[in-house]
Formats: sequence, C-alpha cells, structure tokens
Amino acid sequence: MATEERLDDSGNKIMGNDGTPRKFNTDEIVGYKYSVTILEGEHRKKSTRITVAGLDCPINNAEIMKRDSVKCRFTGLEPSMVGNPIYYKAEKIELVAPQAK
Repeated sequence: MATEERLDDSGNKIMGNDGTPRKFNTDEIVGYKYSVTILEGEHRKKSTRITVAGLDCPINNAEIMKRDSVKCRFTGLEPSMVGNPIYYKAEKIELVAPQAK
C-alpha cells in the first residue's frame, strides 16, 4: 500500500510520537508481498517474505492454491530489513515454467 501524510483540522501535518510526520496507508496498491522459500543462491534460507514494487502480478492466490508448489525467480533481490528474520525486496518476479517429468 502507498502511504500519505495528512493534515489536521488546523492545516498542520499530523505528527507521530517521534516528531516526524505520521504516515497513513492509502487504498492504492504499489506492490506485492510474497511468502517464499528460497532454494538456491546467496540468499538461500528456509523461508522469508519478499516485497516487489510494481503492479505486475504474474500469479494470484487462487492459482497458487491449486498447485503443490510454484517456482519463481526474482530480479534484483537484496535484503530490505536485516535482523531476525531477514526480509528482502526485489525489482521483479518471474514464474519458472514447471519441468516435464
């Protein structure tokens, strides 16, 4: 979701407890979050959440639920919040075609 700063009835910015302008969520979608298990590469770990900015959504939840697993590839994957757990952000998500058995 996108965020915005708002004004009070007097026309002043609404401030948070830390003295910075408070951010309010809007109904505008600016990207998607995916809960994933990273299987390979330098960011390999059990599971995490990846945020992709942009409106391109190559698969919806209904389609994901129909499958045993969905493999995808992220472009520009990098940590967005380092801690425990680590969250990531990416520029783009692409589905990987299932291999024939």
